[in-house]
Amino acid sequence: MMHKCRACGGNDVIEFLNLGGQPLVNTPSDSIERYPLSLYHCSDCAYVFSSTPRKPSEIFTDYSYLSSASSDWISYCSKLCREILSRHPIEKDSSIVEIASNDGYMLNNFKELGFSHITGIEPSVKAAEIARARGIPTIDDFFTNESALRHFNPKSVSLVIALNVLAHVPDINDFVLGISNMLSEDGIAVIQFHYLPDLIQKRQFDTIYHEHFSYLCLSSIESVFAAAGLRIFDAVRTPVQGGSLRLYACLDNNGNAKSHPVMETVSQLLEYESFTGVRDPSIFRAFASKVYDTIDSHRKYLTEMHESGSIIAGYGAAAKAVIFLNSINAGRSMIPCIADVNEIKQGRLLPGTDIPVVSPEEMLEINPDHILIFPWNLRDEIAASLRSRYGYKGRFLVFSPDPEIF
Repeated sequence: MMHKCRACGGNDVIEFLNLGGQPLVNTPSDSIERYPLSLYHCSDCAYVFSSTPRKPSEIFTDYSYLSSASSDWISYCSKLCREILSRHPIEKDSSIVEIASNDGYMLNNFKELGFSHITGIEPSVKAAEIARARGIPTIDDFFTNESALRHFNPKSVSLVIALNVLAHVPDINDFVLGISNMLSEDGIAVIQFHYLPDLIQKRQFDTIYHEHFSYLCLSSIESVFAAAGLRIFDAVRTPVQGGSLRLYACLDNNGNAKSHPVMETVSQLLEYESFTGVRDPSIFRAFASKVYDTIDSHRKYLTEMHESGSIIAGYGAAAKAVIFLNSINAGRSMIPCIADVNEIKQGRLLPGTDIPVVSPEEMLEINPDHILIFPWNLRDEIAASLRSRYGYKGRFLVFSPDPEIF
């Protein structure tokens, strides 16, 4: 089947990775329904996108992920808030909007600093309710160009924040246009997403799932922003969440050329991406081959551990756990349970498997020899908590991308 690029509309598109049938990763359901999951690459603009079997409303309205579950992420966002304000000071009565604000974790930082005009827009009903309960005004809706014009006055928002959401929208051009239309003349947008070159180089196949419609880099997103009248003036790589890219953008007008000049980081990163081959289809075919080999070796490794008599429990019923375990076809016989502090997930089965999600206390009752930490980007935080809070004395296991016991 021929696919057109969803970013530029080009036809120079290849399918390079097929992970077979995969369930939706963050829907609190015991359903084992699976949908085909493949990745496509456009050589014209370097955009990578997935097959789209479901509509966003079927994925994110009843979404079980809560950002506040990670203390490391909360700390990161607190520092990011202060970094943004130190680099780009704004008045306390300025309008601040966060897209996909989840449970209000980020906007709460601005609230505590005295900003009075903060608004979140969040499609997950449960997360939005939690945000409002903590005093964060939150609109229950998906962010699109239409909803931006409906909820916000044009050119009225001084700061737009969009963390880990740009990859979650099927129409990326419409989404970015919405940001452009709401941004004030001297306003800025701060957008962060999982960085494609990190995914490729580190074989992070467990970050590929249906909720991610795009896999992004600066080369693929720059023209999308330009078409919406936005100019990217700074780009910052950060190791958070396995490797992310944070972009700073403004309206592309003459006034902003002085207040927000383009930093050297932009051209440097574009040069780096050219060197790594983000437009080269052979790079992506080689990545796929490595992923298939990695899945096979992980399956063999865990099978051998299990057959040797080791009791292996899981920790973190996250998207990574769903994709990892469904890819290697592991079930309850190998992983008796997975612990998660998110009570919304407890008492259910991990999507696509027969593995129950339980509390950390219940997981420790089986006396595991090894705890497999699926959110490998939070390995240190999780391991420290299980040691200090729960007194776990066994060993930990991560695959990131190769097996490591510590």
